[in-house]
Amino acid sequence: MPKDEIDPEDPNELVGISLGGGEADEEEMAACIVDEYLRMGFSQPDVLRMFADPFYRLTHGVQARRGEAWVRDLVDRVFRRWSGGTVWPT
Repeated sequence: MPKDEIDPEDPNELVGISLGGGEADEEEMAACIVDEYLRMGFSQPDVLRMFADPFYRLTHGVQARRGEAWVRDLVDRVFRRWSGGTVWPT
């Protein structure tokens, strides 16, 4: 099978699905993503850039629906949980 074609019989093929959920589910998912990036060593501005960049479809979609202020607040809350606060560059 050519490299760019999907084989539906391949058990190792990466498959993404959408799960129905409300705003609370989306908030929890976004918080988990921020938490994961934080634990990998990303800074608050790095995480914000991922939400603003259309290349990162999931995080960018959250920001498109919720807005930059909501994302900043979420990032601040998650980082505060681990580090005691967020210091945004001026």
